[in-house]
Amino acid sequence: MKRPVTITAGNSPPETSINPIDRILQIFLSVRLFSRVFLALWVLYIALPINLIAAFFNVVMDIVFPSRREGGLDKSTVESLTNKLLTMTDHGNHQYVTVNNTRYHYVKSGNSHKFMFLLHGFPSNWYSWRHQLDEFRNDFTVIAIDLKGVLGTEFKTGLGDLSPETFCKDIHDIIASVTPSGTKVTLIGHDMGGVVAYEFAKRYPYDLERLVIANSFHCPQFYRNATVRQLLTSTYMPYLALPLLPNTLWSLFGGARFHQALRNLLDAKVAPYFAAAMLRPGALRNGMNWYRMILRQITRGGVVDPIDVQTLIIYGENDNYITPTLAYHNYEDQVIAKGRLTVRSIPQAGHFVNEKKPADFNLVVRQFLGYGATNADRSG
Repeated sequence: MKRPVTITAGNSPPETSINPIDRILQIFLSVRLFSRVFLALWVLYIALPINLIAAFFNVVMDIVFPSRREGGLDKSTVESLTNKLLTMTDHGNHQYVTVNNTRYHYVKSGNSHKFMFLLHGFPSNWYSWRHQLDEFRNDFTVIAIDLKGVLGTEFKTGLGDLSPETFCKDIHDIIASVTPSGTKVTLIGHDMGGVVAYEFAKRYPYDLERLVIANSFHCPQFYRNATVRQLLTSTYMPYLALPLLPNTLWSLFGGARFHQALRNLLDAKVAPYFAAAMLRPGALRNGMNWYRMILRQITRGGVVDPIDVQTLIIYGENDNYITPTLAYHNYEDQVIAKGRLTVRSIPQAGHFVNEKKPADFNLVVRQFLGYGATNADRSG
C-alpha cells in the first residue's frame, strides 16, 4: 500500500543566499530590454571568446601531441556500440512508437498498471537510466525514451521540432499511445530532460501523478536566479549553440576529446557507449540544437503560473554546471505551487546524479513516491 510522502534519504538542500552583487544583477535582468542587451554582451564578449580560445587551443595541442588523441572511436566501433545500445535486453525491451511523424525509440521494463517515464539529458540516451529501469520495474512499467535526434529516435534538423509546443505534444502523445486512457504517470527528467519535464508539466499537468527533476532548471528562472557564478559556469552554452563549429571540433580524431570528457564525467566503462551514440553522423549536430532551444527559452523569459503537480527536485551537490541557486532557489510558489515542492540534495554527487549515485537517487525517489526501501535494501 502506498505510504504518505515522507523523505529521510538525501540531505536538506544547501542554503542559497544571494549576495548584494547578485541581487543587483537579478534586478537589472528583470527588465526585459536590459536582459536581452546583457545576454548579447555576455555571449559576444565573455562566453564565446572564452570557449573559442579554449577550443582552438585544444585542437592545436591535439595536433602537436599525439598522446592527446588517444581514445578516439573508429567507425566500426561507433557502429558496434550503437547497435549494442539498440539491441541489449539487460535492462528492458526495445520498442518504437510513431507520433507526429517522428519515430521514437524507448526501452520498457516492468509490467505494472502504474507508469514511470524517464527523460535523459545531454549527451545521454536511454542507457543513462539503466539503474532506474532495474530498480523500479517491480513497482512500475518504466519507460526510458530517447529524445529527438538521439540514438534510436529519428533525427530532425530544424529547431521547429524542438519548440516547446512540439516536443511536449510528442511526449503527451507517447504517453497516450503506450498507456491506458486517462493514466497519470510519474515523469522524471535529468538535465535537458528536466527542462523538457518542467515545460511538459506546465502544459499537461493532468498527465502527471508526480514530477521528479534531477540537476536541471526551469528556463525562466535563469534570469530570476542569475548569479555571477552561474553566468561564468554557463559560458559553454552559447558556444555549444554555435552552428557546425562545436560538433565539428568534437568529432576530430574519432571524437577523442569528446570521449575523454565523458570519461571524466562518467564511469570509464560506460563512457564509450554515450560517446559512440553521439559520434554517429548528425548526432552531435542535433545535440547542439537542444542548446539553441534552451537559449531561446531563456531569452523569452516571462511569468508562468506555478506548476500544480507534486514535485521532487534532486540536486547532486557537486554539480559543476548548475548552481543550487539556479536549480531550486525560490522555486516554491514561483515555479511549483506552494506546498507541492520537496527538495533533496545528494552529497558527493555531481551533475549525473542518477548514474554516479544510483542507490541514493533511487532511495530518494522511492521515498517521495511512497514505496519505501530500494530493491537492494530488500534483498539485503
